[in-house]
Amino acid sequence: MGLVLPLYAMEPDISPVIERVLHKNDISQLMSYTPPQGLYRHRQVGSEWVKRFGVSADASNIVITAGTARIGLHFFFRVPTGGPGCR
Repeated sequence: MGLVLPLYAMEPDISPVIERVLHKNDISQLMSYTPPQGLYRHRQVGSEWVKRFGVSADASNIVITAGTARIGLHFFFRVPTGGPGCR
């Protein structure tokens, strides 16, 4: 036995938030594609965030993705194939 009603019925109405965003921002900016590595300002925030954990990473070396599956292939093809510690 499970839930029969749609879950969106339990969520709050977000239309006031959408209206604020549309009036505050240029709609063309919201509808355009972002760079494949993510927006630079988001990568800068990511750089600051990882510093809290003792990791030093420049924003130019950070990639923002929608999940780990997409970035996994990128790392797979970037793994070094020689040198100490590599098989």
